[in-house]
Amino acid sequence: MVTAASTNTNAVAGASSQALADLSNNLDNFLTILTTQLQFQDPLSPLDTHEFTNQLVMFSSVEQQVQQNKNLESLVTLQQNSVALGSVEYIGQIIEANGNQTQLENSIAKTTYFLPKNALSTRLNVSNSSGDVVFTRDIPTSAGIHTFQWDGHNNQGIQQPDGAYTFTITAKDTSDKLIPHDQTVFGTVTGVQFENGNAILLMGQIPVPLSDINGVEKELSGL
Repeated sequence: MVTAASTNTNAVAGASSQALADLSNNLDNFLTILTTQLQFQDPLSPLDTHEFTNQLVMFSSVEQQVQQNKNLESLVTLQQNSVALGSVEYIGQIIEANGNQTQLENSIAKTTYFLPKNALSTRLNVSNSSGDVVFTRDIPTSAGIHTFQWDGHNNQGIQQPDGAYTFTITAKDTSDKLIPHDQTVFGTVTGVQFENGNAILLMGQIPVPLSDINGVEKELSGL
């Protein structure tokens, strides 16, 4: 699925087109007034056209600037189209991205986390799209990178449906203070959408900016 949210681009292009239309109307009105005044001027006291000439030059300058803006908009559109084509190649691939929200796919969801130092306790809570915690587990507390793969069973052993889930990891030290940690998730890209000219990948309904991607894999065990 590819969704192009080009509202801003269309709005800017529309504004430039409207500016050219308004400028053209103003220029037509100006020329009408000028020719009318020249037609009915007093032969013994000819109209000073110096000011009119200056205004004609000004109209021409503004028209050129508006046209330059339209050319720049065309270049921006071409660049966005190039990004769009590149983003489409992610569809169907498995990405690793910064964050804690991912899809349970075929009863498997995977996350990694990095602890900068040893923790006294590290707890994982998995919440569904309604915010209900369906699974809780104490996970490794040692410093370094750890991987956790969830099979979709809740605390009562009941299989949960595929869909979006949030993996919240809470690590605390011996002083009961939170330990900051980095976390990534894995998931299959199902679509691309565009917001303000930026490509956003979709894992189901979960948006993932391109800047959050850490890696891409053609295949991932279990997914």
